[in-house]
Amino acid sequence: MSSPAATVAKDIAAQGPDMRIVCLNWCSDELFLDGAGEAAEGSVLVQPFAPPTAEQPGHEQIQSYLAENGSSLEEEGVHYVRGWYTMHILAEGIRKVLEDGDDISGPAIKEAPENLGPIDTGGVVGTGEVEFTADSHRGSTGTGVYVAEGGAMKSLESGVTPE
Repeated sequence: MSSPAATVAKDIAAQGPDMRIVCLNWCSDELFLDGAGEAAEGSVLVQPFAPPTAEQPGHEQIQSYLAENGSSLEEEGVHYVRGWYTMHILAEGIRKVLEDGDDISGPAIKEAPENLGPIDTGGVVGTGEVEFTADSHRGSTGTGVYVAEGGAMKSLESGVTPE
């Protein structure tokens, strides 16, 4: 999704109109910034997972893991953060199934997060916590809003929720 958006950004810049691009989660990433280059400047990026440039406490564990394995959060980017916390929450659900002595099955794993309460993400996901209920598996309704500046995602506002 980032590559086509980067191409559109460059095409818009070449035409010269006075307009701002708004990218949602799948094009609000380093791939868009790199691909669009200067044309990305000023674009608004809506991303529910805090990118490495946001420097949230929840990034520390990821950064430590990556450093031990010859990489860095800056190299891996926001989609690595997304994958990390998606799997963290899934692992918490599996841990709950095991603690409860239940068989690991699809239905048990689906229901487990509904009984975990809020899961702290150290400011990385939405409003900082993810919570599932029997009625909602959205996890979070919050997001961060960033601006493309100097080839990086700079925070405009965090924990934004629709009203």
